[in-house]
Amino acid sequence: MLFSLCDHITGLINHFSIIAVVGFLDSIVAAKQNAARFGYSISPNRELVALGAANLVASFVPGTLPAFGSITRYQSSICTSSIL
Repeated sequence: MLFSLCDHITGLINHFSIIAVVGFLDSIVAAKQNAARFGYSISPNRELVALGAANLVASFVPGTLPAFGSITRYQSSICTSSIL
């Protein structure tokens, strides 16, 4: 019983870490697209700290979703001309 619980938790940690890495990479790509378009620089380390802090604070508020940037939202905003 205990062994299967440890295996289950290990599997969950592996999946959670993959989700976090993919979310971070998605955020960095969206931030770099914005930076290239509007002419400013970004720091991936600051982006990682900001995402971590936002998700940590949001975890205490019921009903919030994880904070990640999104390439698709950025592209759809460009296509609908909501970002100039």
